[in-house]
Amino acid sequence: MPFIHPVIFWMGLGTVSVPIIIHLLNRRRFKTMDWAAMKFLLESVHKNRRRLRIEELILLALRCLILFLLALALARFTGCAATDVLPVGGKGSRIVVFVLDDSYSMAQKLGAGTLFSAAKKDLAGKLEELSETDRVAILRTSRSKAGKAFFSLNFITDKSSLLERLKELEVSDLRTGLAESLTAAVRVFDEVEAGNKRLYVLSDFRSVDLAPPEQAHEIRRWFGELRKREVDVVTMDYGRAPASNLTVESLRLLNRFAVSKAPTALRIALTVRNNGPARAEQVEVKIAARLKSGGEYADASLPMRTLEGIEPGESRTIEIPFSPGESGSAFLTVKLPADDLLPDNVAQIALDVREALRVLVVDGRVDLTDPEESESFFFVRALDPNDDSGYGNTAEVVSAEAMNEVDFQQYDLVVLLNVSEFPSRLDKQGRVQYPKLQALERYVRSDGGLAIFTGEKVNPAFYNGPLYKSGQGLSPFKIGVRKGNPEQIEEFFQLDPNSIGSERFLRIFQGEAAGFTKLIRFTAFHTTEERVVPSINTALARPRVLARFTDAQNSPAIVARRFGRGRTLMFYTTASKRWNDWPIEIEIGTYVSVIQGMVGYLARPQSAEYTRRVGEPIVFELSGRLRDAQGALRTPNPDEDDQAPGFKFDVLAERIRRLCQEMQRSGCADANAVGQSLGDARQRCAAQDAFAFKQHLDDIAGLLAKVDTNVPGVRLVREKLNAELSGQWQQLLRREFHAVPTSAGVYTIRLKLPDGESRQVFFARNTEPVEGRLAPGRQKAITSAFGSGDFIYVDRSRTQAVQTVELRDEKEYWLWALVAMLVLLAVETFLAQRFGHYT
Repeated sequence: MPFIHPVIFWMGLGTVSVPIIIHLLNRRRFKTMDWAAMKFLLESVHKNRRRLRIEELILLALRCLILFLLALALARFTGCAATDVLPVGGKGSRIVVFVLDDSYSMAQKLGAGTLFSAAKKDLAGKLEELSETDRVAILRTSRSKAGKAFFSLNFITDKSSLLERLKELEVSDLRTGLAESLTAAVRVFDEVEAGNKRLYVLSDFRSVDLAPPEQAHEIRRWFGELRKREVDVVTMDYGRAPASNLTVESLRLLNRFAVSKAPTALRIALTVRNNGPARAEQVEVKIAARLKSGGEYADASLPMRTLEGIEPGESRTIEIPFSPGESGSAFLTVKLPADDLLPDNVAQIALDVREALRVLVVDGRVDLTDPEESESFFFVRALDPNDDSGYGNTAEVVSAEAMNEVDFQQYDLVVLLNVSEFPSRLDKQGRVQYPKLQALERYVRSDGGLAIFTGEKVNPAFYNGPLYKSGQGLSPFKIGVRKGNPEQIEEFFQLDPNSIGSERFLRIFQGEAAGFTKLIRFTAFHTTEERVVPSINTALARPRVLARFTDAQNSPAIVARRFGRGRTLMFYTTASKRWNDWPIEIEIGTYVSVIQGMVGYLARPQSAEYTRRVGEPIVFELSGRLRDAQGALRTPNPDEDDQAPGFKFDVLAERIRRLCQEMQRSGCADANAVGQSLGDARQRCAAQDAFAFKQHLDDIAGLLAKVDTNVPGVRLVREKLNAELSGQWQQLLRREFHAVPTSAGVYTIRLKLPDGESRQVFFARNTEPVEGRLAPGRQKAITSAFGSGDFIYVDRSRTQAVQTVELRDEKEYWLWALVAMLVLLAVETFLAQRFGHYT
């Protein structure tokens, strides 16, 4: 309706009947009585009756029209097509919000340009039509969550500058949602109370964005909020079905890790989806890499690969063999042929290439006089037969007593061979603690690997106590007594071929090779209490028996368990020839095959942090040798400045601030002094000055020593503060790179160490493949998503020519109605007085 407040109009229109009712009431007939003196007057009245009736009708019409114009003015009449001929309409103050879809699907080709360029041209045309009294906001879908408007709600004072900025705007590599954009628009409209409100949404409205139930629910909710605020919604649909579009769905490493000295090449899987309407034939994939060779980084081209026919809506996967070169960081790039949408044709995978897997072997029985009798002798030779890391493994052997000197985090795999127990100490309460066991649990939980071989030296009290930890520890089962006697062999056992698991490292015993289990004889092993304890930790999986012995009880021989993000593997016999002849079985080499495969099964995998989607953060800590390195993070966008690493110790400062608040609530007089010193420390935190920050923390510790502990509650808080300050800062004062990528491509951290060595670390961020599904939803899908058809739909997909959107802007004519009402009121007053003189 052509009214901003239609309810007021209808109420005002009803008041037009009031003068008519009054007129009719005044015409009520009365009883006639003849009176001789009135005969002369009646003759005069009969002569003027016609004139009086015309005058009454004129006044009645004027009064009705005055009330009608008053209703128009109060309802804020916005006009109709006929009123556009008026010289001025008095455009009312409007609030116009534009939501511009800049997700990369808008980069779809449209003639010589793209959907995004068409949307920008239409948006520029609408901006040209706006008056200086209109308040405008322009939102991008890629920035709606962060609340970063391209143009915040305001009057346009420099239209030419805004249009120039709009021309330079490019599509983002982020996937965006319509629900978040409508939410942001609602927040903008909430900044104003009244006015003519309109929302323009310029998007391709793809089916994949409108169809998911969770998206549709949120879209419907926020569209309803817009209608509650009397916002007129205009959807400008640029969606077009593509002529052809192939999308890189994934590029992933099939190996668990990348090792430069591994005897075989890496296997990388490329999956491509056909999002076009026709079958794709003989798709050629270009492959390039950047890797380290001769100590320097160089670009390399790999042989082109060809994908056979891909049907519409289907995906096809091929493997790409890849030799990663020397140890360090590397990345691989794949590129598909050009089609209607280019951003989804390219993808990268970043790799952390290790020279060899570092295996820490803790030997519980070291024999320096006869190395072959050491528990680790055969195990190490199975890992690295030529002692040159040629099989991709390098072993470092330490005794059980030397475990306190090692850092598990520096290794890809930890192996315990016939270790009796871990070094222990007593805490203040006299309880036995195993610090290295706790460190090992953290290591495995974070993504490390652990293999345990038993033997005659193991201490059942330790293995069934702290190591098993009531089913929540690293050991999957409790161990029992030893079965068999290696000194007096009366019987031997073998692996049950029917019990072999499906894991790759046991493939030498699988299928037709199951008979190889007869080549190995076990003279002794540890029995187990095969009882599964319900886990109180969801990250702790149920133990899985991968192989069993051929004894009467079919006892477990090899048991695996997921522990956090890592894995543990338990062998209930020795890795040496003390309890079996497995290490000296050379006919087939089953021992070497299983040990080599076990490393691949357990070792710390390639971190998923190196290759992710756009928008997922990059975090790289400078630790160890890199702690004092100078460096910068370079993005794929050459216009962006390099980013330096920063300190991340504000977590500690925040905890101290909260404890200071507790002290203040407890009534501590010294809490203000502590808080002031903390404020200085936080300023140093913002300035990235670690040493000054530490000095301020020392000052706080000194103030705490003087705090009056007689105040109830203060003593406990002071102890908490002292605990926070006691050595904690060294763990939190770490340097790291932290960035949230908004562009697809390769991010490079360039580091220079104090000794002159340089290093590069690559991170790949790829576009979200779902954006490549370009099938448009059209008006029917939008109506379904909105849950209502109460919006204006403009189809901008039918022509390649970009034209100005022909939507008539609403003008307010209430001022005209008010002026006309006042004029008529004056005329009515004048005529009423003039006509009254004749009566």
